[in-house]
Amino acid sequence: VPYTTAERYYKNGLQADRERTQATCIQDAIERDRLVLGIDDFAVRKGHTYNTGIHDLKGGSFLDIISGRTTEDLQDYRIFMR
Repeated sequence: VPYTTAERYYKNGLQADRERTQATCIQDAIERDRLVLGIDDFAVRKGHTYNTGIHDLKGGSFLDIISGRTTEDLQDYRIFMR
């Protein structure tokens, strides 16, 4: 099998696993009594591009990434998730 084919299968498999794992973590967080969310921004490129991570602090799981780090970015995400 060529390397590029193996790499494509690997990346496609990771994408499917990531989506499945994320859905499970989000469902667990929704069902958790007294959910505690953590919100943290981090640099993708130092000083230029930022993203925001959403975490379930009680369950210890990472839930999602939001592009940007402004209040507006978080509000847009919240509206999208309803």
